[in-house]
Amino acid sequence: MKTRHGWIAAAAGIMAIAAAMTGLQHAQDMRLTPLPKIKITGSVSVQRDSGGSWLVSPWVTVTRDGEPLGGLDVRLEDIPLRESFAGNYVGGRMTEITPAAGDMLNLAIASKPLLPTERSRRLSISCSARIGSLVQITAPAPGSSFVLSSLGTTLAVSWTGGTPPFELYLGRRAGAAPRIFSQSGLMDSSFVLPGTLFTAGNSYLLCISYGMNSFLIKCKDRDPGFKLDSSSEVKLRCADYSEFSMN
Repeated sequence: MKTRHGWIAAAAGIMAIAAAMTGLQHAQDMRLTPLPKIKITGSVSVQRDSGGSWLVSPWVTVTRDGEPLGGLDVRLEDIPLRESFAGNYVGGRMTEITPAAGDMLNLAIASKPLLPTERSRRLSISCSARIGSLVQITAPAPGSSFVLSSLGTTLAVSWTGGTPPFELYLGRRAGAAPRIFSQSGLMDSSFVLPGTLFTAGNSYLLCISYGMNSFLIKCKDRDPGFKLDSSSEVKLRCADYSEFSMN
């Protein structure tokens, strides 16, 4: 009887050691297996519409280890964005939000569990950024009309607000080559466009923009089961537009 009990005790000890070794190996495997990298890129543009009201236009791309991550719940100020294609989320021109200088914009990204075996681990990320000074074009005013023969050699462009450096874009509203001029790194709030850029009978779109602070991206879970790619960035920008015609 003692011998039998001894064998049972020995077997139990061996099983306990085996279980411990298995657990240790599993833990080591978990440490050696790299966590999936989640990369978030995108832009939220604060811009003015043709009626003078401010709105926001966002797009966000989310990937996991370089592959598009679809089916996410992506919201700006709790308004859901639409998944235009796998891993790409857009909001169009969102008039539901009225942005103003000094306001915070909050972007939330959430998902179902990353893996069926990780039911308690969900992708939960928050992004926030404060709106800076809003840039507004003062000349040429929206809806302006010019006579080309009276224009002279240049067209003066000016704007207020914003923080340099600024970017300027000039496009033709119709035709095969809409962009006809662009300039970046502008440190002043004025610029002179050559008159040779314009032809009679065309309408033009002028855009002045600048980059505000990037969104601060945070993982909301303490143990999310993934690693946020350090190159992730969602930029906050401001842009104003002026459409005018040349006769």
